[in-house]
Amino acid sequence: MEGHSMLVFLFFFFLKVMAIKDKHGRHITGSDKEIKEVVDYVVFERHLTNKYGVWKVCGKLHPLPQRTNTGKQLARTVPSV
Repeated sequence: MEGHSMLVFLFFFFLKVMAIKDKHGRHITGSDKEIKEVVDYVVFERHLTNKYGVWKVCGKLHPLPQRTNTGKQLARTVPSV
């Protein structure tokens, strides 16, 4: 069973508020009232040969720009090691 690994694909959806302020509390950019939806697709990997192995992030998927009725497509980016 050498070299076998398990990949898990997780979908994260959350709401974000982004406002940047300086050390005196003055507003620099963004909005503390505007709520944005954030969607992340993350791929985790664990080697099956190690019974107590840890899960590692091995990639992240990004939605591609919507074209004509192709449905949702994803592009994979793998971090350089």
